[in-house]
Amino acid sequence: MASQLSITTDNAGNTVALVAVYTGYPAQQISRAAPALQLKTSDGFVVSDVSGICQQLARASKHADAILGAQLAQEAQVFEWLTWATAELGCITDEKLGHINSWLATRTFLAANALSLADLVVFGLVHPAVATLPGAQTDSFCNLLRWYDLIQHTVDAASIFSIVHIPLPACVPPLPPVVHNNSKADSKSTTSTSTAAPASSGADKYPPANEELHNTHFHDRGHLCPMNLHTARAITKRTKE
Repeated sequence: MASQLSITTDNAGNTVALVAVYTGYPAQQISRAAPALQLKTSDGFVVSDVSGICQQLARASKHADAILGAQLAQEAQVFEWLTWATAELGCITDEKLGHINSWLATRTFLAANALSLADLVVFGLVHPAVATLPGAQTDSFCNLLRWYDLIQHTVDAASIFSIVHIPLPACVPPLPPVVHNNSKADSKSTTSTSTAAPASSGADKYPPANEELHNTHFHDRGHLCPMNLHTARAITKRTKE
């Protein structure tokens, strides 16, 4: 006997429906507009709370490891959020929204580093509050709204919930970079470069001490000979002695 999912038309039922769609639960095994929310498993066991139903759907799907937590610490964190959400988000207050907003200040998702069952369930339960959030409060819950917008565009939320248009913050373009006037420095650099002595060749690396000897006796077809240059230095040294 196959399992059977009965979904109510309230927000809790829509949250379970979102998880059912994401986990690929067979549509032909879903009864909509049911009088009570429940999942009847193949062995006849009945689960009637949001957290329990969603966990059963997740474990039976191919996404089980990903959305329930790949590690024990992540799985514990997912379960902690499911427990808190089903206990606290039946009646949503600014304080509870603020708790989620603060948690998401340095995180992309509620648990682990990827989408989990906690994100799906909390998303569904806070939908009525986010959909009716006054514009004046958007700055107070900017992290929550950023996360909500990410989830509604990551999963097929539009098939269950109405799309909430999240107001984006005004984009202030950065100031252009400050350009320093280096014309004087460039001018000095150009002048010093133009007046610099040309690089010496191997032949004149050691210029002769006696220019007259160099010009008169030690050229070979217009080029200074290294051997003659050596001889010239020896002659000049003996002359000074």
